[in-house]
Amino acid sequence: MNRFLLSFFCFFLYTATNYAQYTNIINSNKPGHTETPYALGTNVLQFENTVLYNSLDSQHIESNSYSNNFNMRYGFWKEKLEASLDHIFTTQNFNATNSNITGTEILSVGLKYLIYQHIQKESPAVKKSWKRRYGFKYNGLIPSIAAKLQINTPLTNLNFSNGGSTTLSTSIIAQNHINQKVRINNQFDYKYIGGDMPEFIYTLSSSYVMAKRFNPYLEARYHNLKDFNYFNIGVGTPFLVNRDFSVAVHYNLATGKNTRGSEFGINASYRIDNHYDRWEYIDVKKEEEPKPIIRKKVEKKEEEFVDEILLDEKNKTKEEILNEYFRQQDEALRKQEEKDRKEEEERLKREEKERKKKEKERKRSKKRKVKKKEMDDVILSY
Repeated sequence: MNRFLLSFFCFFLYTATNYAQYTNIINSNKPGHTETPYALGTNVLQFENTVLYNSLDSQHIESNSYSNNFNMRYGFWKEKLEASLDHIFTTQNFNATNSNITGTEILSVGLKYLIYQHIQKESPAVKKSWKRRYGFKYNGLIPSIAAKLQINTPLTNLNFSNGGSTTLSTSIIAQNHINQKVRINNQFDYKYIGGDMPEFIYTLSSSYVMAKRFNPYLEARYHNLKDFNYFNIGVGTPFLVNRDFSVAVHYNLATGKNTRGSEFGINASYRIDNHYDRWEYIDVKKEEEPKPIIRKKVEKKEEEFVDEILLDEKNKTKEEILNEYFRQQDEALRKQEEKDRKEEEERLKREEKERKKKEKERKRSKKRKVKKKEMDDVILSY
């Protein structure tokens, strides 16, 4: 177990960060049971509180419960990393014995890290076309993926399942952006590892952005426990009040062998946004320096020239050969300048010749106009 924890934390510490996860509006994991793979962003503190009513008949044991699920999330150090604190306080009543259990059901701390973020680059043609922008994109089948680890502390009521023991919960979260409005989530959870009742959960959900403020979703979950399994179907929608505050409602229906029940919840999420973008400083002096690759090419050319000359002239020193090389380069440059000068002189001569031709033509035109005026005067005199 210690090796596993050490490896996991080293993975978070040394994985590189490439993209920022901060968004201009609140990014909540509620309602529903699937999370987004994206972290909050550095220096963002977020509170999510859900009030739940649950009616369950499992293994012929009927119970009703009221729960308050408080979740606190904080983005720190890197844009892709966030820490969380999860606390669930529950009062559960058993109908058959008319008894109840009250206390902390879950108290856990965790870390979530975005392993891979898939970015869809849109061309100007796609941005101008409504059909292309909101239509199906095959590129959207590539998901963004995150990993999460939670440590469930023993500070819980012993009468709840897995209560009073330290357990681990791990999650793999994947999200696909099919287009600008449709999102699909796949989540694999292995909860309460090391406890009396470990549980595997697979969740598939899809959401649709409606009227910019509503985001209704449909969710299906499969629960596999030690002695039985069941399915859970849920619907709900959050409502964005402002960029830092949202409210939501959801309803879940559980069904399976010897299991049935329902759940209703109301959620509120609020964040304190102290995020700021990091500045990247550019050293202008370094940018002005010539590129090393250019110097290497010049040196390589000089060495090739020296080797070629040394094949014929063994008696000359390397300095003399280099002087000869630079003299030839200067001579070639002088010849090129001489050629450019001649071409410029010829161009000026052509322009001067053309100017004189136009001037001569202008004088001839002026003489013709004078002669025509004299003829007109003679004709009028008759």
